[in-house]
Amino acid sequence: MQISEPVGVPGAPKETLEALESVLERLPHKARILLITDIQGHRSNARYAALFLFGGEGVLSREAFGPRYGPEGILALDTLVRTLLERGFEDFKECVVMPSDFGRLMQEPEGLELERLLSSANPTDPNIYLTQHMNDVLVAPVSSPLE
Repeated sequence: MQISEPVGVPGAPKETLEALESVLERLPHKARILLITDIQGHRSNARYAALFLFGGEGVLSREAFGPRYGPEGILALDTLVRTLLERGFEDFKECVVMPSDFGRLMQEPEGLELERLLSSANPTDPNIYLTQHMNDVLVAPVSSPLE
């Protein structure tokens, strides 16, 4: 399988989402969508990259989505998932990888890393990536007892 160099700018949600626009426009409805993160159980600090697989090729986004990148990252993840849902995509998978594997995947998306990634991906509800849910998971700052 031929995987493109990661699309977008690391840690730049808006720029990465804009860079993915042409990919999303040509994405066939049979494409597989994987959301890749390096955190499990702590969505309030999660970062995500997206992998789109179709035919014999794939497109990997840079790590630029999710709460780790602040409100812009949350909004970009929401926009990405909402756009896919509006276009009729329903088959979303999530894959959690070790932080070191995440970095390696961003550097070299080919080969065994990709095969392991695909075999460890689990079905996920796309609604958990939308803004309303993400805002619910974020921990509100604790006020000082001196206030």
